[in-house]
Amino acid sequence: MKTYAGSSDAEKISVRDVPSETTAEHSHVEVSEREGHDQLSPSVLRRTLIDAIQEELSFPARSEDIAEYSGLFAAYIDDVAVLETRRKEIFDLIETMKLTDGYLIGEKVHFTETCRETMVKTSVVEEPLHGHEPAVALGPYVLVGRGPREITAVLSQRTAATEEKRWRDQRWQWCGGALVAQLLIPPVLMASSAASGMLLLAAILFLFSVPMLTLALRRHLALKGITLSEWRVQLLVSGPAIVAAGVQSLFLPIGPVRFFLSSALILCGAWMIHSSRPHLLNGSKT
Repeated sequence: MKTYAGSSDAEKISVRDVPSETTAEHSHVEVSEREGHDQLSPSVLRRTLIDAIQEELSFPARSEDIAEYSGLFAAYIDDVAVLETRRKEIFDLIETMKLTDGYLIGEKVHFTETCRETMVKTSVVEEPLHGHEPAVALGPYVLVGRGPREITAVLSQRTAATEEKRWRDQRWQWCGGALVAQLLIPPVLMASSAASGMLLLAAILFLFSVPMLTLALRRHLALKGITLSEWRVQLLVSGPAIVAAGVQSLFLPIGPVRFFLSSALILCGAWMIHSSRPHLLNGSKT
């Protein structure tokens, strides 16, 4: 403890050397610990700021050389003014930092859809089925059996087989009927020179053969599982019908002209048959 004498006993003042709390704190900090902290951490920033402020204060160093109370008080007042100034600067810095929101960074995102997949969740719910269930049993033990699902599948197969057989039979029936009608036309045409009504009969036979040929073609497409639109079916029928008309025109009693007419009809029908092949190949199969 140091004693300073003033002009009177009242002015005597005792100043005790009390180490600063901050100084004592820093004196126990190891160098290796300081180096281990991040330079931007709050604790390092706090210590750096305190050290910088203490370097500007003159009271701790001048207090030992001042013997008068007035001089000591003046040094104290000067340091208080310095502290107030630094305090104001710090608050001004904080306010300025608050008013300064930095660089505005924007982002543009372009979305490009390269692939889209539809996910379908399938749930299977089992429920009991009741019906006739034939089985081969040995006492209380069932060796083999068929449930309603298997029975339905077998019945469907039988129905499909029956339907297929019916379509196959109808295909040959309609095709045979069209062929018979075409075979009857030549003798009728050759007899048309003696009876004028034979030409009308030949035309009727030809007109009846075309629908039968169409029905035969429909049964054939059904057996192959090929689905075509109506106009494509008619296009397929037109080619063979025109070829048949060209062949039948050879029996018309019109002299040498029938050869040119027959050749023209046969070539036209053959071209239509050839051009209708892509329509048959592009048909959807069921």
